[in-house]
Amino acid sequence: SYVNTENRLVGYDVELMYRFARDMNVELEFVPYDWQTLIDDLEASKFDVAIGGIYITESRLQEVSASNPYFETPIALIVRADQVQDFASRDQVNEIANLTIAVFDDPVLLPLAKRSFPNATIRVLSNYHTLASEADIDAAIWTIEQARAWAISNEGYTAVVPKDLATRFLFGYLMPKQADALRAYLNYWLGLQTSNGTLNGMATRWIDPAIDQSSVAIPAP
Repeated sequence: SYVNTENRLVGYDVELMYRFARDMNVELEFVPYDWQTLIDDLEASKFDVAIGGIYITESRLQEVSASNPYFETPIALIVRADQVQDFASRDQVNEIANLTIAVFDDPVLLPLAKRSFPNATIRVLSNYHTLASEADIDAAIWTIEQARAWAISNEGYTAVVPKDLATRFLFGYLMPKQADALRAYLNYWLGLQTSNGTLNGMATRWIDPAIDQSSVAIPAP
């Protein structure tokens, strides 16, 4: 999701929530949240549904409810295009001396980066807006769709999925633990949108468009 040139919030999750609210015949309001307080905000009923590329994890399922997943994605690294082969596999990445990997302060990505690349220095950034100007950072961790979108907008970078990095994330929507009726209705509605082709069309438009494949690196065997 992002704010476009007309200062409107747009994106896959945004469009889907507009469709959901329309079909429920209710008004829609977007409320900003912080990743570190997301679970507390849900439990405090500051909003009904949390959206925005949220990963479904075991720890989150212990605290809140989640919709059925609507998308699955592997983890990737944003790297300089001329250094792709150095990141062809997890073992190669962990052999790089003095490696620095960036990650933003996300409760899922941060521990994943530390666990997957134990030999690297993990640098926490508030966001990736200034990543290209950080000369001492060798790579940044994100999902392949998010990393690819970033690389398209920043010349000289690409997104790569190292071999043997088996972690895959499921995207879904979070709701308060007690929101059983809302979760059941949302899941039923998502099922209808899947069967009528709406979700596939939205994924093609927002998540996996026909773009220049040079923005995605495929390491040689």
